[in-house]
Amino acid sequence: MKQFSLATIPLLCAAIAPLCADNVDNLISQTGNGNGNNQSQMSGTNNQKRKMEAQRQFEQRWRDNQITPEAKPNTEGQSWNPIITADFIYWKAYSQGLAYAYDGVANAPSAVPPSATSGKVMRPKFDWEPGFKVGFGNKFAHDGWDVYAQYTWLHADADDDEEETNCCVTTCSSAKSDYWLATNACPEAVLASCEGAKWKLNSFNVLDLEIGRNFYLSKFLTMRPFGGLKFSWQRQKYNVAYDDILFVGDAGGAVQDSTVALPLASNLQMKLKQKEFGAGLRAGMNTAWYFCKWLGAYGDFAVTGLWNHFKENRSVAVAAPTGSWDSEVIKDKVYDVTGVLEIGLGLFFDWAWHNDDYMLSLAAGWETQVWLNQNNFIYLMNNNAPGNLSFQGFTLEVAFGF
Repeated sequence: MKQFSLATIPLLCAAIAPLCADNVDNLISQTGNGNGNNQSQMSGTNNQKRKMEAQRQFEQRWRDNQITPEAKPNTEGQSWNPIITADFIYWKAYSQGLAYAYDGVANAPSAVPPSATSGKVMRPKFDWEPGFKVGFGNKFAHDGWDVYAQYTWLHADADDDEEETNCCVTTCSSAKSDYWLATNACPEAVLASCEGAKWKLNSFNVLDLEIGRNFYLSKFLTMRPFGGLKFSWQRQKYNVAYDDILFVGDAGGAVQDSTVALPLASNLQMKLKQKEFGAGLRAGMNTAWYFCKWLGAYGDFAVTGLWNHFKENRSVAVAAPTGSWDSEVIKDKVYDVTGVLEIGLGLFFDWAWHNDDYMLSLAAGWETQVWLNQNNFIYLMNNNAPGNLSFQGFTLEVAFGF
């Protein structure tokens, strides 16, 4: 029995040696001996230490945002980390629903209907216009959150070439037919020798307020989801002139003579005005795709549900050959919830220094905005649905964070 026990002990030790090696090494290094009574106590102590260290490392990773670490510039526990931006924009505006006439119609009525001729719809032609954006924000130490406010200003206009040439009956190739004038002073089927139109966006003012967080999703990709508010106040004008009116027809197409309320050779001017104020909820995402540490591409988008208050005014004035005037003024108010879509793509260059405490960024790209149902001018007869107001063009931004 004694020989069996002595032969079995080495085998048992060899079997459990791999399980105890780490604890034995730790105990030997800490105590300098292999006392069996201390081994159990020290093993429990080491296990507890390992658990505490694992918990400490997890908390440290959580504090350091290792899952989605905040993007530069660093906050370093400071609650005041300003961000300043300035943008130059060179955009082209488009407004739907501004067609006002068409040509290709006969100069005068006749018993035999004239042959069909080629014509086109006439509307103002939009130009490229400069504008600007300015922004200011702050990045907080609390998980890298930031607040940001940006103001956008733009003035735009559009006109028709015929208004600039100031043509008359002898220079126009054919008569022009009214497109959507319809009032007591101006029945629908108006033929005139010349027309002209001019549209102005006297002021496009937009204020965006955001709260977001810019973080690394990977080593070369950052994302900044944000939410906030949008405010807008805009003023539009649209003037249309019909000169040297040839004749007026009623709704049934029968030709009327000069005894109607709108005498022949009269001039007519129509002026439309719109004031808009809007406020709504806005959300979106800014993304940056780094090719290297300094250079990359960006893609931004945002959507807004905008509550609008429109004030509309329409006035029509007729100057007869005798010098008498006939005019009317119509006013309206419209309340509506519309949408705003924004998207921008481009390239950027970042330069950070002093342990990423300071950052200078240059970005250039193309931006598009669509403001749904922003044209609520009073049309009446053809009852056009509200038209969209949209912008597209070049944007150059300089940003500094510290």
